[in-house]
Amino acid sequence: MQRIGLKLDSVTLVAVLNACSNIGKLELGKWVHAYIDKNRIKADGFIGNVLIDMYEMPIVGIKLDAVTFVGVFSACSHAGLVKEGQKHFEDMSKVYNLKPQTEHYGCMVDLLDSAGLLSEAEEFIANMPIEPGAFVWVALLGVCSIHGKVELGKSVMENLVAIEPIRDGVYVLVSNI
Repeated sequence: MQRIGLKLDSVTLVAVLNACSNIGKLELGKWVHAYIDKNRIKADGFIGNVLIDMYEMPIVGIKLDAVTFVGVFSACSHAGLVKEGQKHFEDMSKVYNLKPQTEHYGCMVDLLDSAGLLSEAEEFIANMPIEPGAFVWVALLGVCSIHGKVELGKSVMENLVAIEPIRDGVYVLVSNI
């Protein structure tokens, strides 16, 4: 937006600052804050609140929990931020001492799939320290449908049916492959 000369409005700035805060990109958030000051954008209630959240949450010791990480991984997936998602996945256990559960692994598979990294997603599943749950297999099955990966789809379906034999939506996904 900046390259083509567009000025960012307060709604856009709130969204960007919130994203920076949620994914732990304080340095980028500081850059946006400097942009606000440089362009003399009034820090209304919304901008002010998100700036407070961005600076104070880590300082006051608000701890991230397992649910927060699902949101972070989902945001990374939607934004195509594969490296950032992978870093947060590592930080989940190393920094926050949270053991990833099947839903976190499923989010990571979705993140890789969304970026078109199907072989990396398969490798990720193969190296999981826990048995892949239905959430993980459904994430992979969805991308098989999108990319027409029939053989992989059949294999995923077998794994999924072994876990949850009466999951109707799975049959719809497979029929679309």
